[in-house]
Amino acid sequence: MSKNKNYINVCKVISIICVVLIHIISKIYMNSDVTTTNFKILALIDILIHFCVPVFVMSSGAIFLNRDDSPKKMIFKYALKMYIIFVISNFIYKYLYYQVLSGNPFNINEILNSLISSIKLESVFQLWYLRLAFILYLLTPIIKLLRFNRSKDTIVIIILFFTSFIIYKFTNNNYLLTLFGYTFYYYAGYYFDKYNLKRKKYILYSIGLIALIYSYIMTLRNSLPGYPDINYMEYLTPNIMLYSILIFILIKNITPKLTNQNIFNYLSKYSFGTYLIHGLVIGVLQYINIINIYNPNTNILILLLYTLLTLICCYIILFIYKKIISMVHKSS
Repeated sequence: MSKNKNYINVCKVISIICVVLIHIISKIYMNSDVTTTNFKILALIDILIHFCVPVFVMSSGAIFLNRDDSPKKMIFKYALKMYIIFVISNFIYKYLYYQVLSGNPFNINEILNSLISSIKLESVFQLWYLRLAFILYLLTPIIKLLRFNRSKDTIVIIILFFTSFIIYKFTNNNYLLTLFGYTFYYYAGYYFDKYNLKRKKYILYSIGLIALIYSYIMTLRNSLPGYPDINYMEYLTPNIMLYSILIFILIKNITPKLTNQNIFNYLSKYSFGTYLIHGLVIGVLQYINIINIYNPNTNILILLLYTLLTLICCYIILFIYKKIISMVHKSS
């Protein structure tokens, strides 16, 4: 990756940390007393880090839509690879959680059902993102047809945003919202990577900040005892879209000023692997009673330590895995 693309590594590292943190605090958030200070802090943290998946998608768009990979390469190298990874990972998650960790007896029918549902792209836990990536990679040759010049690209990105907004506001069609919403993020990554916004970025910063404040105020306003609100922290809400753009542009502009980018470049190699296995790591730590993601009274600092522990476990597992693979390659 060229030097001016180092910010993509920063995006990946920060995003995966936030993904893990979301999955640590989400259950606690949903079981919290909305009248407590703890809930208000959790709500703020949850909204602050909800740029994670959008920025992941934008990072992919910045990479793939700014390259001229052939349709054949996109489909048979990247999309097919993502599909295979999804099927294997999804099957393992289903089998481990519903058979092993749940204490159910060995059942060949359940194994076959888990495999078939994985082949049919019926995702569990966080693996829906792999399904999304598979679809976006398949659509990349078509999305590339939207690329023109700066003025026309600006029109395209505005159309994608407002189409997503209209679908979100006036319909209940989640399939269309997912298609247009994540296509918007994918294209936005390409757009904001390619073009230098200069002073216009401060306008986007202001809009993103307003969207963030609006998200938090509406979340607190709409949360009721026993029913913490999540409607303003969904990835495809217009407010999170605008806030995510702020974060992406901010990281892009700050990264060149960082004195040491090597740590991000190194950790980014483990980002995708961490996304794959962190749910399993959290589940195991929960199973052996090291962490508790259901106790609403858990201290915020403890939650951050849980997140750090989960990340460390993931990095150690992936480091060992890479070493084993490297040793196998050398011996063959």
